[in-house]
Amino acid sequence: CVRLRGAGATYLVSVLSTSTVGAARYPFVLRGVVGGGVAASPSIGAPSRGDARGDRAWGTSFPDLWEASLRAREAHLIHSRVDAGARVGVERAPEAPSSVGDRRSFKVLNKTNGFDDVSAVARVVGKRAVIYVDEKAPGGGYTDRDLKDFSHSFDDFIYPTDTEAFGQPSDLDGNQRIIVLFTPTVNAETPGGSAGFVGGFFYGGDLLGGSDGNRAEIFYAIVPDPTGIFSDARSRTKVLGVVPAILAHEFQHMIHFNERILKLHADRPEALWLSEGMAQLAEELVAQAYARARKDSIAQLYRDGDEDRARRYLADPSAVSTIVATGQGNLEERGAGWLFTLYLWDQDRAGTILGRLTRSTRSGTQNVAWVTGRPWPDVFADWASAIYLDDVLAGPVTLSYPGVDLRRRLRTKSGGYPLDPETLPAEDFRRSGSLWSSSVKHYIVVPPSSGSVVVRLGGDADATASVDAGLRMRVVRFH
Repeated sequence: CVRLRGAGATYLVSVLSTSTVGAARYPFVLRGVVGGGVAASPSIGAPSRGDARGDRAWGTSFPDLWEASLRAREAHLIHSRVDAGARVGVERAPEAPSSVGDRRSFKVLNKTNGFDDVSAVARVVGKRAVIYVDEKAPGGGYTDRDLKDFSHSFDDFIYPTDTEAFGQPSDLDGNQRIIVLFTPTVNAETPGGSAGFVGGFFYGGDLLGGSDGNRAEIFYAIVPDPTGIFSDARSRTKVLGVVPAILAHEFQHMIHFNERILKLHADRPEALWLSEGMAQLAEELVAQAYARARKDSIAQLYRDGDEDRARRYLADPSAVSTIVATGQGNLEERGAGWLFTLYLWDQDRAGTILGRLTRSTRSGTQNVAWVTGRPWPDVFADWASAIYLDDVLAGPVTLSYPGVDLRRRLRTKSGGYPLDPETLPAEDFRRSGSLWSSSVKHYIVVPPSSGSVVVRLGGDADATASVDAGLRMRVVRFH
């Protein structure tokens, strides 16, 4: 119990599950009694158990499901090689850099989990990337100017930004460049009529030295398909708006794979929620680089997707696990991951936390606890407060995003902030619900101006919450 006194004060009461148990839900009851009384004590009995049943994956889209399956495939390959005692990332003799007009054959992971044999032509050779286009790409595709713009973006903004923040890519083929392959095999990954589409990917199997990879650093990306030959029709204008952010995102995955798997020989990939959060943050960092160059319209192309996912998450944080309870990485969960890694980065005055998270064999919440030097429940509770309090409370820096104005960045079309907690008036109340592992429900509590309200948090039917739930109540007072 905690007594909240009035006298003009208002309180943010956050109910948290700090559990790290995957795919679990935990019931809670928040009770308030006005005046001098006390809230009822928990009933005697067995602790309530987390409900591990699935819930609606309300924003799940095909690209999120597909990428989760891709990362699972990588994990299987890594385990297979570790179990067999094989070396990963075996370098081969350096190759001469490609020249414009060179043809090369690639094996590209396709929609049936097999590989397409692709013949492609080098169209642009930049300082950091070689851009190939599949010879089967349909008409109405990228112009030479488009491809040179991609090369410029990668050379001057994406490459320096991602490497400074996260680390270095490998160079197994010795060509000192990343290969970007635009191929309709990527278009065909998405079934017609799907919610969203796969715009591009990095496949770690290319760097593991097996027969199912190209033994080179490669991104695979979508091509314009205005008449819908390979999947739903996608215009040149449409894909031009999404490819730059994809390159920034997938380059982080490539760096992460090198630093974690090839260099440190980790026996498993990073937890999906944290891996995706860092890759999405790479998009934000590149956007900031463009903003510093006074290219605000380009910067926003890198931000649109992440900001939309964050708004979806903030509409109801209690319905989403920050550590991805559904295992599918839906849009709301991805929004939580971006907000969380953005918070970690914004709190880090030394500017090294992203690199330390990347160069680690620990995973998920254990990795976060290690690099911050704080227990996961404490870090999570501070962040869960900050997503509401930013630009509201002139208080501890850990309860805010000191360098990011969330309320300006994430306001809705109507001008409001998506996170709008229920206000509990100056009278007795009882609210019940359930929380996914590592999730939060916010309330605003307004005690009587000349009195107080006693607030108590418990588990299902006022019973004691299970230890696994990690149930906490965070209270912040406003004057």
